[in-house]
Parts: sequence; C-alpha cells; structure tokens
Amino acid sequence: MTNFPFKRAIVAGTLLLGFAACIPPPPANIAPIVFTQDYSDSDNQHRVIPDNITPLSLNYCIQIGLQNNPDYLSKAASVSAAWARYYQSLASYMPGVTLTGSYNGNTSKQHTQPTSTMNASSLGANAEYLIFNGFAREMEMMMAQAKGRQSEHLNTDARRILIRAIGTTYNQILLYREEVCIQKQNVQCNLELIDQAEKQFEAGTATLADVLYWRIKYNDTQIALITARFKERITRFVLAALMGLTDAEIPSIPYSPEEQARMAAQDPKQPTSNYPDDATFPRIKDLHSYVLSDVNVYLDAALKNRPDLKAYRELLKAAEYQLISQYAGFMPTVKATAGTNFTSNIYSAESDQYGQGVNWGVNASWNIFEGFATWNRVREAQALLEVSRYDVANQWISVVSEVRQEHAYYQQYREQLAIAESRLRSATRSYELILDQYKVGTIEVVRVNESLRDRISAEIEVANYIIQVFNSQIRLEAAAAYNM
Repeated sequence: MTNFPFKRAIVAGTLLLGFAACIPPPPANIAPIVFTQDYSDSDNQHRVIPDNITPLSLNYCIQIGLQNNPDYLSKAASVSAAWARYYQSLASYMPGVTLTGSYNGNTSKQHTQPTSTMNASSLGANAEYLIFNGFAREMEMMMAQAKGRQSEHLNTDARRILIRAIGTTYNQILLYREEVCIQKQNVQCNLELIDQAEKQFEAGTATLADVLYWRIKYNDTQIALITARFKERITRFVLAALMGLTDAEIPSIPYSPEEQARMAAQDPKQPTSNYPDDATFPRIKDLHSYVLSDVNVYLDAALKNRPDLKAYRELLKAAEYQLISQYAGFMPTVKATAGTNFTSNIYSAESDQYGQGVNWGVNASWNIFEGFATWNRVREAQALLEVSRYDVANQWISVVSEVRQEHAYYQQYREQLAIAESRLRSATRSYELILDQYKVGTIEVVRVNESLRDRISAEIEVANYIIQVFNSQIRLEAAAAYNM
C-alpha cells in the first residue's frame, strides 16, 4: 500500500508527458513576440534585415516575405489542418476497438448476520467495423480530400497575392525616392534663383518683391521635399510589415564613401546631395524590354493556373460528394461487431463467481421514415451544389476581367509614358530658354516659376508612369498566375 501513491504519480506523470508531446512547438518562422507587451523589452526578439545587404532587391524582399509574413504562413498551417481532417476520414475504414473495465466493492452488515463483503470487477473489449453505409463513408473521404487540395490552392493564392503586394509596394518606394531626388533638384534651382534675384536687386534690375517671391517658392519646395521624404518613409513601414519584420521598419543605410565617389563619377554635373538619402534601395532604372503578348495568352494561362479558381473548383467537387453522401440516408447501414468480457465476483461469506464470454454478430439498420428529413437534406445539398457552380462561374468571369484590365492598364501606361517623356523634353528645353531670358531681364519671375513648375511636374510624371508600367506588369503576371 505504501507504493500506491508513488505508482499513481508515475502514471499521472506519464500521461502528462504524453499530453505535452501532442502539443506542437511554436513555429520557427515566428519571432518570440507573441506574448510580448512592451516594445522596448523585445528589441532582441525582432526580425530585421542585415545591414550589409544594400541595395535591397525586389527578389530579396519577396523571399524574406515568404519566410516571415505571418498571414501567409498561417495559410500553410491551414493546409496541414485540412489534410489532418482528410486522414481523420480514413479512420472509418478501420475497426473501432473499445476497452472497458470496472471495479466495485461493497460491505454490508445486518443485525443478526455476520458482516459480508463483495468485490466485483469486469474487463471487456469490443470491436465494431462499418461494412456499408450507402457510400457515405467514401464520399466523406473524397470530400475531405477535395478540401485538402482546396487549402493547398488557397495557400498558393496567398503566395501570389503576397508577391504582388510586395512588388507594388517596393516599386512605390522607388517612386517616392525619385520624387525626393526631383524635389532636391527643385530646392537647388530655387536657391539659385534666389541668388540670381538678389544679385539683380543689388544691381537695380529687379525689385525686392522678386527676391521675396523666390523665397516663398523656396519654402514651398522645402514642404514638397518633406512630403516626399515622409511618403517614402511611411511606405517603408508598409513593405516591412509585408516582409514580416517585427519592428515594421526598414532602416536607412548611408552611402559609403566609395559609393558616393562612384555616383559623382557617373554624373559630375549632378550634385551628390540630389541623390536619395541612403543606399537601402536602388534608383529607378530604365524600362527593361518586356514583350507584351496577346491578351489570349494571359487568359489561357490564368484559367489554367490561377490557384483561387482551382480552389473554387475543388469546392465544387466537395459539394458533389456531399450530395452523393446525402443519398446514403435512403440506404441501410451494416456493421459487424465482436467482443469479449471477463467478470469476477468475490464474496466474503459465499463462493466466488467468475465469468467469461465472447460475442459476435452483424447488425443492420434502415431508416424508413423520419418526416422527410432525409429527402430535404438531399434538396439542401442539391441547392448548395448549384451555389458552388455559380461561384465557379463568377470567379471564372472575375479572373477573365482582371486579366483584361491589367493587360489594358499596361498598354495605357506605356503609351502615357511615351507622351510624358516627350513632355519632359519640351519642358526642360522651355525652362532653359526662359531662364536665359530671365537672367537678361526680358521675362518676368512668374513665367520662370511656371516653367520650373512644369519641368518638375513632368519629371515626377515620368517617374510615376515608369513605376505604373512596372506595377502593371507585376499585376498582369499575378493575374495570369505566372511563376506561381
């Protein structure tokens, strides 16, 4: 009896360890911030990018996002859950075995009788196997399998959407960085015009109003520069979140002296101060050669490869299996059973009794009528199947529309870019001519400002259309499910 608590503790500890072994550990992809409530106390737990990776390429950002983005990783966990449900459905093809046991004791004493004690125990095992239930078992398994494939397609679609989001956000940062460079040039031009106006004022060829006019415009350019810088900074936060960086920030990495020398050698006329503030991202490059195919090529690829459309088709299959499984309610259910049991009754005043038995058999049941419930379950499954067919058709149309829109957007931005580049050349040349006339005093300051404003607007417009072309290509390839 002294060892009984010890043995009970061993059994309880074994059960506890077994239960703990069934709990999966936290995923390695997530930084240990799940229960962190203080940002400053979690600095050493953040997922950040290395400082030596400059500039950040789009491909690198995508790879980091696929490794760390929690929303995308949750879709991968959902795939495991869906296939686990499929393996659960396979259990109906195996026998179910149940082990039962009991122990009961009883002590009684009557007034004229001696004390009697009875100890009863039983141990039994029962097995049951489903032979036939109208193919409902098979349909449940196939439905779970279809939903497992659906979850895989949804996971792939989440990857497609994440790559598209990272690509367009990355390009938006490049656009805002280019705006920073343009606004820096604008500030530089206004400083030069202030200096020119002051010299003319001292020479008596300009008024004080001209000097004040350019100082006001200089303040406007500083506000525009601050706006461009903060637009880039805020978009960095968005990209960092998509990449799954837990500090939601992409730090600024300054240019090295070697990099500054290289930039100065490439463009000696361009002041180094007009370049972006850091080397974290590259400058906008010229458009690479991208041959736009006929829209039917993208349509064929999308209808064949789009994972969201595949997911809807798998749901349609699951609805078909669900309908077939409901017809099982009109069929009998047949089960085979077998079991054995052992009983013992020990009496203190009488003889002991022991028993042992084995049983087996086949049981069948057939639901003849339950108030048309079975028939209405079939009708419900038929209606849900019809809904699934409409969902597939709706998604099919949505995919076709998306591909056609993105194909048209790409053409639109390429044509607009060509016009914007021509406008920029004209605006630049016009500003140079008007500035020369202003320096000799044959034109007013307002006309110079209008010309400068047109040039700055044209530069920003060209940068914007370049990024729009890049983004429309990303969205078109994502709509066609290229490289998924």
